[in-house]
Order: sequence, then C-alpha cells, then structure tokens
Amino acid sequence: MKLKSIFLISFLFVNPIFSEEGYYSLSYKMNSIVASIELNGIVLTEASQDGFKSGVSTDLNLWIMPGENILKIKLLKAYQKGKNISEPKIETYIRLGQAGQTSEEGKEIVKFIAPELEQEKIIFPIEKEIRFTPDFAPPSAFWNQAEEISLDEISKKEITKLIQSLHTAANSGNKKIFLSLIEFKMRDLTKAMLSPVDDKTSDEKATGEFLKMLKGKLVKIPNKLSFRLVANGKLVYVVDDKGNDIIRTKASKDDGSFSVPIYVGKINGKWILAR
Repeated sequence: MKLKSIFLISFLFVNPIFSEEGYYSLSYKMNSIVASIELNGIVLTEASQDGFKSGVSTDLNLWIMPGENILKIKLLKAYQKGKNISEPKIETYIRLGQAGQTSEEGKEIVKFIAPELEQEKIIFPIEKEIRFTPDFAPPSAFWNQAEEISLDEISKKEITKLIQSLHTAANSGNKKIFLSLIEFKMRDLTKAMLSPVDDKTSDEKATGEFLKMLKGKLVKIPNKLSFRLVANGKLVYVVDDKGNDIIRTKASKDDGSFSVPIYVGKINGKWILAR
C-alpha cells in the first residue's frame, strides 16, 4: 500500500483537537465524472479515472489563507465505461465546523453542484473557479510574513540545497538537524490545526522513532526537479519531473512506499519548510 499522504499527522504527530474557532473541511461526491479539486493551487483530490469518488478532507486549515481564497474544480470528462452508467454529477462543499460537529454539520462556506438542474448536462471540459473570503482565518505565523516568491535559478538552487539538507538528515537519522529544519513547520501546522504540541520531550521521542523508520530507506533526490508556485506565489511545491514527491522511501513488497510532500516558503529572506 502506497502511503502518499500529507504528513501533518503521521509525520508531524499532530492530532487535530478542534476548538470553538473551527476547522475547515472539504466534502465531495463524484458520479460518472473525472474531476479534480484544488484550493489555492494545492491539489486536494486528484482525478479518479474510474469516474466515481467521494471523500472528506479535514486539513483545509493548513491551506486556507487570510483574505481571498480560490477553489478550482476541473471537470475533465464524463466516465462512460461499463453498464448502467448514470449522468455525470459532482457535489462539492467547504464547511466550517465546530467541536463535535461532523463535516456535514458545519457552516456552509462554498457549494458547487453540477449540473444545477436535473435536466441539464455538463459540457466538458470545463473549469469552475470559486473565490471566497472566510470570516475565520486559521491561526498561522506563515501567511502574513511569507514573501512573494520569484523562481529564478538562484532561488531554485537555494531551495534544492534546503531539501538536500532535509534528505540527508532524514536518511542518516540526524534528529538534531532534522528537527531544526522542520521546527517552523511543526509549530505552525499544529497552530493551524488548533492542536498545539506542548510536550517537547514526547515530540522529540516521536521524531526519533520516525527517523528510525526512514533511516537509509530514502530514494535519492533526482537531478531534475519541478518547482510549482502555489498559494498566490507564497509557496513552492517541489516534485520530480513526473510529478512525484521527492522525499520518499524505496518501495518494498510488504510496506509499499512512504512519501512526504515538500512545500517551501520564504520569510525575511530565508527559505523554510513551511507546509
């Protein structure tokens, strides 16, 4: 089983404890349609080629920014294989929930349904862009300090050097350097998810266990990297030339592989691992 997941929980040992401030969630249901959903350029769900997909993402607090946000829904094509295929349809919601509420019980922030009327049909391909400004911006030390990024060759080299340092620390099990590289990210993600980690000793112990799992198992960083600006130019998502995460373990028969998405930002002229 391939574990390609945002590492906010298993990597950063964060367990969301949702307070009265609330948490944002995305729920979606797709029938006989191939579609993808992005928030501020971050892919929340990739297009499923079998045409049927539903789910809930509860990590939107990491990606919701102060001010205007952009939800982009790409309706790529109808799914037409098999028998008794229904008409293409998609429902997408962003809601703000409170403690104890399910994703369906929160306050509706964004709603998108296509087609809107039963007798209508979707004309493919089409992109729907929905702009919204939330009343509550999840707490974060990043967004208001983050610089707008210009991706020149010098910037790419500096970002690559940062990622190589993370790779070396993780692959060698160097906990001190590893923690120093992810310190800002750990602190900010726990803040955004409303679940601050107070026990530093416990946190360091968990990090040590995680590094034992990774030590000596990481795939070499490829020579060709792709740098994608997201979040209004405040983050760079770094992948290989095939779109795969570059911090990942070697695949095994029993465990598959584990991958870590890398999002880099810049504060006060310094590159940091931000998400």
